[in-house]
Amino acid sequence: MHDIGAPLGIAEGTIVLVILRAAERWAPGRDTMTDVTAILRREGRMLVELADGSTQPLDAQRDWSTTAARSLAGVINIGIGLATALVIAR
Repeated sequence: MHDIGAPLGIAEGTIVLVILRAAERWAPGRDTMTDVTAILRREGRMLVELADGSTQPLDAQRDWSTTAARSLAGVINIGIGLATALVIAR
């Protein structure tokens, strides 16, 4: 995980670049990311897990996901190669 918002001068939110190896999972830290609003897929196939137990795929058919009023529980790489996504929080 790499915070790319600060070097870009984005003070009103956080943009995190998440890079996952095959079958790897990433979850936001409660103290580092709150109010995640969107996830943008850059490459690979991922599954977005929400705190309410629902999931949303991120792949060539669906490149982005919004979490709306639900909390993000994690992002899982379901492919066999690298997967990268931008996680945007306010």
